[in-house]
Amino acid sequence: MSSESRLLPKSQVIIRRPVHLKSQPRAHISDDITKETQSTELQSSLLEDASQEPTSASSSSENDELIRLRDLLRSPPIPGVVDWGIPSESIAPCDPAIEAKLAQFHALKRDPENPKHFNDSLMSNRSFRNPHLYAKLVEFVDVDERSTNFPSSIWDPSDVEPEWFADRIAELQKARSEQASLTQQKRSQIAFTSSKAAPPPTRPVHDRGGGGRNSRFHPYPRGR
Repeated sequence: MSSESRLLPKSQVIIRRPVHLKSQPRAHISDDITKETQSTELQSSLLEDASQEPTSASSSSENDELIRLRDLLRSPPIPGVVDWGIPSESIAPCDPAIEAKLAQFHALKRDPENPKHFNDSLMSNRSFRNPHLYAKLVEFVDVDERSTNFPSSIWDPSDVEPEWFADRIAELQKARSEQASLTQQKRSQIAFTSSKAAPPPTRPVHDRGGGGRNSRFHPYPRGR
């Protein structure tokens, strides 16, 4: 008998072996992730190269930035006026006393054993613990708040009028307030006059001449 003509009995059970699962391949990596990783590596390499450059390049860039800022802050030129706006940097030598004071502050700040900052010393001083901290600070460092680099022909800080100060302004305001209150009091006291003439005074009955009846207020006749 051929295999095609063979018939399986009904009671026979067919047991099939489980199919072995094949290993699944890895998912495809997106091109965007690959490009992002490559760009990150490129940036890190550029930063490393930039950090290895000499310090002279950084100092030159800072100088260029400072020059650019000064050019932007310079006022537009005015025809016929020389050095208008912010004056150029002074080439005169600095005051030796100021240089010595700044050197002392830097030495105290950079002391390896006991560093002391100028602001910390100011905050610990008891004389500054009051509402007039700013005035005390200006007095302590001996700074002229009204000084200027402009010539006196353009701006003279000492050319001020007495009426510009606060005490003088307060006096003027007080005098004006007192004058206004006096004027208001004068306006409130208004004398009213009658539109008709006052009637002549009448004599009492007992003072009138002639004999008549006695008044009830004087029942007895007065002697003449």
